[in-house]
Amino acid sequence: MLLDLEGAGETDVTAADALVELVGELERQEIELRLARVHQSALEVLRRDGLIERIGEDRIYGSVHE
Repeated sequence: MLLDLEGAGETDVTAADALVELVGELERQEIELRLARVHQSALEVLRRDGLIERIGEDRIYGSVHE
């Protein structure tokens, strides 16, 4: 599954919590999550919450087409 975060420039705790739940559900279904166009500020929040490590740096892309 590819999630385009272009419109999520201001990722707050609530959004990060929702993403944690999504990642957990996708893991249970054995679906890999990939992120595209993640703003630096959102990347910092996701990294701080441990989501980048959980998802994997190699699953984050600069564009949807990558």
